[in-house]
Amino acid sequence: HMSYIVMEYVAGGDLKALLLREKLTIERVVKMAIDLASALTRAHQLNIIHRDLKPANILIGADKTAKLSDFGIAWVQRLERLTSDDGMVGTLNYMAPEMISEGVVDKRSDIWSFGTVLFEMVAGVHPFVGDNVGTSLQNILSGTSRDLEKLCPDCPRFLLDLIQSMIAPDPQNRISSARQVGAALEAQR
Repeated sequence: HMSYIVMEYVAGGDLKALLLREKLTIERVVKMAIDLASALTRAHQLNIIHRDLKPANILIGADKTAKLSDFGIAWVQRLERLTSDDGMVGTLNYMAPEMISEGVVDKRSDIWSFGTVLFEMVAGVHPFVGDNVGTSLQNILSGTSRDLEKLCPDCPRFLLDLIQSMIAPDPQNRISSARQVGAALEAQR
């Protein structure tokens, strides 16, 4: 008995490339975030934890919808990469603090990564990345993020608060489900 996920071909490239190309409107961010929240809700209901949610794994459809790809695929590769000489590069920036410090992963780890991506969609910059890997790591573990309100003065209060509650360093203080994230976004649309 095999379980598998069928992936469709998605024409519009990925979110990483999109963010390099243009600044997204708040309206578009909210629309895409609703798509992602519902995809994540479905995965979590099936007890699938994505584990590698980052802009490069979010594909943009021709109709501008956002789709999650690469479910759990990068996990094995990443564990190898963590122990290799080049250390933690790239994906580290989207790894929840508890994954880094204790190797603990649950649905709330995906919420943290999602919040980090959402911050980047709104601000155009990553909330925790510093001058080097050490600084970035310290920022992630301590929850020291850039000031989203300063970076994006037109960001509505509900979205600022939602993102903050998604990227709380302690999983206990984090918004606890993708469904709640989706509901908070839907309520404001």
